[in-house]
Amino acid sequence: MSMEPIMKINPALYSRDGALPALSRLDIQELRTQLGDALPENALDSPLQDYEISNIRYKPNEKMVLALTSAKGEKPLALRIYPPSKTRARWQAADKYHPHLVYEIPGLDAVAWTFPAERKLRLAVINDRVALSDLLKKKHNEILNDLTMVHYVPEHTYTARLEGYNSNQTTTNYLKIYYNNTGARTCRLMHHLKDQVDNQSLLAFPQRVSYSEEHRLLVQDALPIEDSPRDILRQIRALAEFHKLDWIEEKSHLHEPAPNTRRTRALVCMTFPELAPRTTLLLDRLSANPPSSASSPVLIHGDAHFGNLLQLKNNRVGFIDLDQCCWGSAERDLAAYFGFLLWTRLGKEFCVTEMMELLDAYNGQGHCPISLESFATHLAANILCDRISRGIARGKILCVANLELLLNLGEKALDLANFQRARRVL
Repeated sequence: MSMEPIMKINPALYSRDGALPALSRLDIQELRTQLGDALPENALDSPLQDYEISNIRYKPNEKMVLALTSAKGEKPLALRIYPPSKTRARWQAADKYHPHLVYEIPGLDAVAWTFPAERKLRLAVINDRVALSDLLKKKHNEILNDLTMVHYVPEHTYTARLEGYNSNQTTTNYLKIYYNNTGARTCRLMHHLKDQVDNQSLLAFPQRVSYSEEHRLLVQDALPIEDSPRDILRQIRALAEFHKLDWIEEKSHLHEPAPNTRRTRALVCMTFPELAPRTTLLLDRLSANPPSSASSPVLIHGDAHFGNLLQLKNNRVGFIDLDQCCWGSAERDLAAYFGFLLWTRLGKEFCVTEMMELLDAYNGQGHCPISLESFATHLAANILCDRISRGIARGKILCVANLELLLNLGEKALDLANFQRARRVL
């Protein structure tokens, strides 16, 4: 798990949002200038020139939240941009609870939250090396040596790599701070999954080192990642094996959310109005035949893609980021995997044959065969809703630059679902 990539924000993309006029003049140099004028010298642990945008969250007509991080530091900065009429009140409310850590940035209609101030995350523990060392000591008496932030999503999670040592060797673990009790749930799941795999299994999972309810903080060990070309077939087979696992605690809670077509429509209309008519047409087709499961519910990863299914040195596939695991349809998990795969291959031919061969490999693992109709509908929903809405809301350059290609993929997935539906009827 390496430091998160730098985001390149495009001011023109959000310039039509009249409620947030500051977005039309937003770029990293403007951010640095305005922050430099407003923040005291000791507010950050690195020079402002070292800070880059690492995360974007955008809600049309409401706000944009930016995370700014430095590769040389562990203390991020969160910037929240509001409608001009609301900025002062937002700053005053925040300053009441975090005096001298939250600053109004008038030139950006924004409020800057400096570390460790956070609306939902308990980040003060990052400064407490004694407390962090105590958490590491719960496994093999490890001592903390260094901490490097790798990912920060304001109001959601903070992830860091912990380098430690014990009497025998150096160690690597990962720390994750949550905004809610998801970490405790993930901690229980890790323990439960560990008991279901044996030496013959393709699967491997990180193991809990410790959990702090006070800080909503989970420490888990690092998996031995293999630096080799991605083996998609192996990952698909591993996903099939994962879907055979059990988790009694969550079995009664089926999670099958409906596609958020309204959000996608609003984002496209705001940022790409020329593509709004076609987007609306495809979303209407999806709404007319929404995703459904034709197979029995299984334990799914919830965010399956090859960044969360790692190839390990012991020839296993390591499943990480287990926070969204739940009971749902296998088709939905597979659609998320293939949706991400196709997104990374934008501009290349949509190869139905290759996808079918991989789905045959999944079915060949002895699991209940999936429905191609259901899979194709879930794939259309993943592309048209998840990929497009996330891409725009999070400023993903690959999505923004290739939105029309994503619409083409979504349309082909809908056509595939219609074809399978027609075959079933006949």
